[in-house]
Amino acid sequence: MSLRTTLQSLIAVLLGLAAVFILSFGTNKLVRILGVFSDGSPVAALIYRSAYMVLGGYIAASFAPSRPIAHALTLGVIQFIFASFSAIVVIHMQFFGPTWYYIGLCITSFLCAWFGGLLHRRVHRQTL
Repeated sequence: MSLRTTLQSLIAVLLGLAAVFILSFGTNKLVRILGVFSDGSPVAALIYRSAYMVLGGYIAASFAPSRPIAHALTLGVIQFIFASFSAIVVIHMQFFGPTWYYIGLCITSFLCAWFGGLLHRRVHRQTL
């Protein structure tokens, strides 16, 4: 694997990760500013974060120089590690939300990224 391909792979995964983080934190901020969910609504947060993870997997697959689903899965593994770390740290601080929410993030992170990669494959096979 050449340095150029390695950099393209890294950029693809980082773009997917950036999309997930920016959209998640941006939506969190917007929801708080607008006061849409007074209780923080962990169900809604899990739903929109899962949707953003699908999009992140799709983005990682789109920019991948080869093996797009592998790039989406790499994003899923990275997100799973972040979600697991947050679960370990934050579950002990119950004021940050229910335990099931953090476990849900761990479960959905990998699956949603994989789905984003599969979605990319399906869309691009139909257009070829």
